[in-house]
Amino acid sequence: MLTLATATIQRGTQRREDLIGALDESRDRLQTTLTSIGDGVITTDGDGRVTLLNPVAQALTGWTQQDAEGRPLEEIFIIRNADSGAEVENPVRKVLREGNVVGLANHTVLIAKNGQKIHIDDSAAPIRHANEVAGVVLVFRDITERKRSEEALQASNTALSLANDDLRQFAFAASHDLQEPLRMITAYSQLLVRGYGGEGSSAQREGEAAVCIDFITQGTKRMRELLADLLAYTQLTGETELTIGPVDLNEAAATAIENCSLAIAETAASVTSKALPVVAGYKPHFVQLFQNLISNGIKYRSERPPRVHVSVQREGGYWRIAVKDNGIGIAPQYQEQIFGVFKRLHGRSIPGTGIGLAICKRVVERYGGKIGVESEAGEGATFYFTVPVNSFGPQSNTDAHG
Repeated sequence: MLTLATATIQRGTQRREDLIGALDESRDRLQTTLTSIGDGVITTDGDGRVTLLNPVAQALTGWTQQDAEGRPLEEIFIIRNADSGAEVENPVRKVLREGNVVGLANHTVLIAKNGQKIHIDDSAAPIRHANEVAGVVLVFRDITERKRSEEALQASNTALSLANDDLRQFAFAASHDLQEPLRMITAYSQLLVRGYGGEGSSAQREGEAAVCIDFITQGTKRMRELLADLLAYTQLTGETELTIGPVDLNEAAATAIENCSLAIAETAASVTSKALPVVAGYKPHFVQLFQNLISNGIKYRSERPPRVHVSVQREGGYWRIAVKDNGIGIAPQYQEQIFGVFKRLHGRSIPGTGIGLAICKRVVERYGGKIGVESEAGEGATFYFTVPVNSFGPQSNTDAHG
């Protein structure tokens, strides 16, 4: 009996020693892990007293493991609100009280032992034993460089915004204030031809003057168009408080077609449209968008009478609106650059300012969509843009893809 009892005791002792050995091994492995990671790590016991500072935590706080061990965490990990300087509740105390993982926002600063302020973000989690919180592990990192980058970016964005405001004001003033001098140039040049004097026959004088007036008139007309388009483009950047509501694209397209009626009549063009959806937006933007795309289909025509067709189809959460023409088309290598400001492929052989498609791109991107073109030289072009689907009004009339 004694031998059996002795054997049982020995086995129990061995199991305890094995368990202690396993715990020590696990503790050593955990400590090795915590000391090798790139973030600061502090562990505490159930009373919130420091048990471990890894090397990163020692470097950030300025405390050594020897000096910090056994001290309340509040003496080692001193934190303040970065904006107000007010005290922030120590995350370890909150974990010990609530038993949950907590994290602080990245507007917290750590006050190091030497008084240095370090921007940090952190999180703390409970260490549990037998369903009780036996301690806390606190992980934090230095985000000072990130904060500096954010502040520099914010300052840059502010400066850019101010520069854009100045540019918009300049563009508005230039386009608005120059219209009157241009009108005066046209008017007085016409007066000049009426009073044209000098030697030579009356017919000769009138012919020479007429040529001069034609050059002046065409030049001022082009300048007025350029200034008007430039103003429209800059205004799209500056409009921030527009009334957004339901826009019936059928009405927007109809208004655009009416605005192009003179060009349609002069070229015997045909402009047709399938039933279009109702979207969220600002109606003048979509009138401007359709007008530019339809007028392009008429302007860049081939020898055939222009044919422009507007259609729509649903693609996931977006409507894809297509404006197809039978014009001269666009070679693939130019299909990206045409959406830039002042990008024109045909010089002055075809009238225009080179801003229309840039305006279209600005409108579409304002509503979170994309614009592009599918074309081959001599084969016509299909300009398309996407706009998000919304719940405004009935949408069933767009089920046909047209």
